[in-house]
Amino acid sequence: MNGLEKDKISTIELARPDIEIIESEDIYREQNGLMELSGRLIPVDIDLDNSGDWTVLPNGDRIWRVQINAEAALATELFFSEFQLPLNSSLYIYDPSGEQLLGGYTAANNHGSGLFATDLINGESSIIEYHEPANVHGMGVNRISDVGYSYRNVPGMDTKAQDCEVDVKCDPEGNDWFDQINSVVRIRTVSSQGIGCLLYTSP
Repeated sequence: MNGLEKDKISTIELARPDIEIIESEDIYREQNGLMELSGRLIPVDIDLDNSGDWTVLPNGDRIWRVQINAEAALATELFFSEFQLPLNSSLYIYDPSGEQLLGGYTAANNHGSGLFATDLINGESSIIEYHEPANVHGMGVNRISDVGYSYRNVPGMDTKAQDCEVDVKCDPEGNDWFDQINSVVRIRTVSSQGIGCLLYTSP
């Protein structure tokens, strides 16, 4: 993002969750009518002091960067337990290729709760980059408490309906469902069990 060398970014390696255990849990959830999960939370403790590296720019501004690799993840997302960006600072999240970019997040994204969550970055790696102006040195607070590890059904990667469903966007199988196209809401939900989606349809 700022012309710094990517090969000098400190990297945190996260092991792949036990997929066999996850699959058995998913079967149990399906059999008991529970919400289908597509991701799990990996607890971490990543902040500006205990992880990553700072680079001081000629004008006194600083840039902090760290890369998170989650082995074999289809996508990752970040959950902050502490998030406080000072005025004129910014935070970006992107994949190593730079093709996917989230942000820049600014002080406008601060919340009274101190909590913050990002959208998904496809793939197993993401880079967090925080720019802090010299006049707010040390005022930023960013602590990542969980990494969302997506292992299936990543939104946007496969939007076609499953075999047992009618894809309302397809002709002719969806021709009788035009009235329902705009009446389905999918709410992404995060809980201690994991990350999934709830579907609501209007009468």
